[in-house]
Amino acid sequence: MVGPTEIFYDGRCAWCRLGARLTQRAVEPDMVMLRDFTAPAGCTLPLTVEGLEVALTARSSEGNLVRGFDAVLAIASSIPGLRRPIRLGRLAPVHAVGSALYGLLALIRPRSGPLHPR
Repeated sequence: MVGPTEIFYDGRCAWCRLGARLTQRAVEPDMVMLRDFTAPAGCTLPLTVEGLEVALTARSSEGNLVRGFDAVLAIASSIPGLRRPIRLGRLAPVHAVGSALYGLLALIRPRSGPLHPR
């Protein structure tokens, strides 16, 4: 049996917390395990906190890491009804646009707390 995908998000970012709540509501039970990397109780982080701050990170049950837009695709593939449409996101032109948009959002996302000096 394949275990859940771990999703590492920034619990100090309002957008990230909202995304985590929406993900939890949308995914099939036991498909993902959400991990706030700013309070990683009971888990081993795949990268440093500074490394995780750069991009949303997902770790498969096999230990493979995907980051940024690819992590978004990994989450979306766990949502019923999105598995087929998500294939479009893997096509080169769509993936390039999705990755660019993700990069912009990652740069402007709200940051607060001691991990995010202003």
